[in-house]
Amino acid sequence: MSQSMVHEANPATKQAWKPTLLIALLAGQFIAFGLVLGVQGVILAEVMLALALTEGIFGTVQLALPVVGFLVLMFNSKLYLRLGNKWQSILSLLLLVSAMLAFATIGNLWGLILGLILSGAGFAMLDAATNSASMDFEQASGRHILNVMHGLSSGGVMLGAFITGFALESGWSYQAVAIASAAICCSPIILATFPARYPTAGQAQTESADPADGSFHKKPLFIALASICFLGSASEAIAVVWTVIYLLGLEASIALSGTVFALFNGAMLLGRFINAPIVARLGSRVSLLISGIGMLIAAALLLLFNTIPVSIVAFIILGLAVAGIQPTALSAAAPLSPNNSGAVAAPIMMSAYGALLIAPLIYGWIAEFTALRPAMLLVGLFGLITCWLTISIVGRHTAST
Repeated sequence: MSQSMVHEANPATKQAWKPTLLIALLAGQFIAFGLVLGVQGVILAEVMLALALTEGIFGTVQLALPVVGFLVLMFNSKLYLRLGNKWQSILSLLLLVSAMLAFATIGNLWGLILGLILSGAGFAMLDAATNSASMDFEQASGRHILNVMHGLSSGGVMLGAFITGFALESGWSYQAVAIASAAICCSPIILATFPARYPTAGQAQTESADPADGSFHKKPLFIALASICFLGSASEAIAVVWTVIYLLGLEASIALSGTVFALFNGAMLLGRFINAPIVARLGSRVSLLISGIGMLIAAALLLLFNTIPVSIVAFIILGLAVAGIQPTALSAAAPLSPNNSGAVAAPIMMSAYGALLIAPLIYGWIAEFTALRPAMLLVGLFGLITCWLTISIVGRHTAST
């Protein structure tokens, strides 16, 4: 990879960044993202009980997080140009600290809403900054790291949820867990980010050189990659929301249903580490095609067989299939705007947040008029479209280059 693609705001500091140190920092940021997400996933259930909220009210206010995240990502290109990945990461982690403190100190519905708003902004900004910085690293070094980084984030979610559950079981209050997580998960990474050097500073370019004018957004390759990210994220969101309910519908125990949900997340963790060498050796097209085929296989198993063992296998396959789609799409899109990776990362991530908002809802209404099992046809359709986009558009672009 030519170093001519790397721009520094100060020429004297060009190539002053240390690849090993930057990888360690990015790994810490991805893990912190996952840890806070895992902690929130557990303590919010305690918040719901403490505030005596009904399922409807609780489910409605939960929309604040992805909605705010989506809105933040709409303006991420400007944030990237104004702040750069380093300061955006610091600001996002401070927002997550503020969110955890809001959950801990404001014991009413408005505190919950404020915490979710701050979380939505913090998660979205950190998501964009860490992915953008990883894309810059890949462009500058020629090394693929995004799948591994996303794998570390998945591991962070599992670890955060496990530790939080254990702490609550041991007698900790959710307020104490929230404050401790803010101090332990975020504060060290904030301090480590201050002295860090990043490989690019496209935000220092002039507005006239800003490629975020929408030109590359119209390219068929970019549209295909954003669409594939949406389809993979939609399948993931359906599994995250509905796996336990689906298994309970097959008369599985709640313990087994929860275990299958953990297996799905574990499969995503494993899938991201497996996908890294696939992308490095065979390319993004092969990786995305494997993902699409995996989604088709998982949906076919769920549609053809109505048994608990086959359903468990299907959800594990689905976790492996969707694991690498988002990081692979980001890596493949990065060369389209090497000077402003923030402009590339934001719309790709917006497609993921959009999928999180609407996919479980659509699946739920399809299941309302049919049943949970035939509604899984939606996942199969997503897999089929993923294969088609990969072969017809991503594959053609790969062949032409």
